[in-house]
Amino acid sequence: MSASNSLIEELQVALRNESSDRRLETLRRVTSLFLGDADRYSDHQIAVFEQVFLQLVDRIESGALSEFSNQFAALDCIPVKVLKRLAHHYDVEVASPVLSRSPLLTTADLIEIACSAGQQHLLAVAGRRTLDEDVTDVLLDRGNRDVCFTVASNAGSKISPAGFGKLIASSERDALLAEKTGLRPDLPPHRLTELINKAADAVRSRLLALAPASMKDEIRRAVADAQESDKAEMEKPRNFASAVEMVWRLKKNNELTEAVLAKFATARQYEATVVTLATLASAPVDLIRPLIRSHRNDGLIVVCRAAELEWETARAVIMSRFLSTTDTDLDVARLNFRRLSISAAQHMLRSWQGKGSSRGRSIQ
Repeated sequence: MSASNSLIEELQVALRNESSDRRLETLRRVTSLFLGDADRYSDHQIAVFEQVFLQLVDRIESGALSEFSNQFAALDCIPVKVLKRLAHHYDVEVASPVLSRSPLLTTADLIEIACSAGQQHLLAVAGRRTLDEDVTDVLLDRGNRDVCFTVASNAGSKISPAGFGKLIASSERDALLAEKTGLRPDLPPHRLTELINKAADAVRSRLLALAPASMKDEIRRAVADAQESDKAEMEKPRNFASAVEMVWRLKKNNELTEAVLAKFATARQYEATVVTLATLASAPVDLIRPLIRSHRNDGLIVVCRAAELEWETARAVIMSRFLSTTDTDLDVARLNFRRLSISAAQHMLRSWQGKGSSRGRSIQ
């Protein structure tokens, strides 16, 4: 290569020079030279460019490297070692263009990065045009909400059965994620049924409204089945004996906490939720039961406030009922919950108990 020696010499001068501007100028010049004839260089010539690039990449500030990364991101001729150096760069502004667009990164490369990189790097990978199941498994396992949402929204991502399981579990408290997951055409029918069974009515309505014609009938059937199941679940006879015994044991061992109630409510363990809420509020189970069955939220808000629960726990209790609860209902409930003082709620609860002396007793 006639320019090999001059490139190496220029590199040595640039590296000896303490000026970052000089090194950046050299990088730009070498990049321009490489891109001009990249498809005609021999393996030896490319190896020379690779040596030059690697040394410059390690000596240039990340802010300037992002320009270089963007230039190389979509090319299929970039030296592999340079590509990987950029993809693993600690600064996401440098790594992101390559992670999201480079056709040269293999599934193994992406898995390696997804297993060790930070959330912003994972987010860049999640936005690639296509993703294999092995990659999305890692992204859904390690990724935060934004990463999971991007995977679910990506029409080019392939998702394994385990991956769908994780998305559905995360969708229980995330309406937008539930929508994106539910509208995926590759979501297996039994997983769609599972998602809709766990979704709020507002999410079910949105899925019906947004679904393409090819999916509407399937979603409509799943929603109808879920509503029928909810009604049957709410109306079936209940036996609280085992729940009372379990909650009594938890209380005796000082393990009955708000977190335990939130866990029961999120899992829709009806009897355990009712008995635990009654115990934390020092109220009879028979007082709580009709409040759980009611379509109004006011009574539950009073009990949850009297028990000094946080809103998120109260929300989980409200959502645990097998009843229709819209986003508007929740907004109103949250506002009323925050307006009601703990002392006022406790006074109201004592008043209710005084009027219902024949009701069952709470766990002491």
